[in-house]
Formats: sequence, structure tokens, C-alpha cells
Amino acid sequence: MAIDLRCSPYNALIRKPPLRGARVLARGAFGVVFERESGKGSVLKLTKDPATRWLLCESGIESPAFPRVLRDFGVVWQDRSFGLDLFRIERLTPIHRTRHKHLVAIAHRLESIFFREKRFSDVVRCVRRERLVSRVLLDALASLLRFAGEYRVGADLHEANLMVRESTGELVLSDPVFSERAYNKAMRSGEL
Repeated sequence: MAIDLRCSPYNALIRKPPLRGARVLARGAFGVVFERESGKGSVLKLTKDPATRWLLCESGIESPAFPRVLRDFGVVWQDRSFGLDLFRIERLTPIHRTRHKHLVAIAHRLESIFFREKRFSDVVRCVRRERLVSRVLLDALASLLRFAGEYRVGADLHEANLMVRESTGELVLSDPVFSERAYNKAMRSGEL
């Protein structure tokens, strides 16, 4: 399910705006993040996973604990098996081990709770009990719990998906969910 950077849809998309001239900044299992010279405060995210759209554009959840969508380009390519969504989102910074020591500790603890508990309800319960995060982040996790039940998504809370909003120093859940259907399909096909 990972985006094959050699496939024809991808090659066609990077030849036209807004991806033309953009450089790959990061890759994940279901998406690619691009940066452009002209977009210092934002990045472009191309994803195969519909959970990103559901969370950031359709759920109605608004929280500073999630990335801000600056522009939704919608589905930029579609075939029978999957579509590609494109967003311009605020630029976030990876957690830096020395500059953000307190956030590194929180990220590691969140990650270990998630991998131990697996379910959002248990993650929220443990985080609440440990008073691990701010009220804003706890509210965001509670929103994700409701969202997960409604949209059938899995939690993807690990250090690489926890970023920092440099302007405020806030911890941001940059890509906290994945579509269980997309994941299961990728596992069956051997793509993951």
C-alpha cells in the first residue's frame, strides 16, 4: 500500500502543480511529504490512506493537537483500488532529542502505552491516569477515541508521528490514525 514512487500516477502528479518542483521530505507507509522552496511554513502531503482526510477534513474535530490543513486539494488521482489525497498542511518539526527532551519522554511513554494497550480507550485511560500530557492533548486523544469507533481506524501513535509546532512548542499528533481497511489490504497484498 506504500506509494510506489516509480508508478505512473505518482510520476504524472509530480509533473504538475502543486507538486512540480517539490522535493520529497519524508515517506511513510501510506504517504509522502513534500517541501517547496516557496512554502517555508507549509508542506504538501500526498496519501493513499483515507483516514487522513476523514480526521483532518471530515470529522469536524478541531484541535491544536492536530496539524492545520491550509488547503485541501482533494482526491488528485483515483482508480478502482485506491485514491490519492493531497493537502497543504502547516510545517511541523520532528521532536529533537536534545532541544525537546521533555517531549521525547512523553512521546516514548505514549508509544509504549499504545503498543501495550493497542485500543484507544485503554490509551486514553492510561494517559489520563498518569497525567502524562496537557489537557489539550488529552482532549485530542479522547476525540480520537470517538473518531476511531465511528470511522474504523487504528491508532498510529509512535515517535515519528509526534511532532512539534515550533511557534508554540506544542506536541502535535501529526498522523495518529490509519484506515484499518487500507492496512489490511496492504498486509494481504504483501505491501507492508
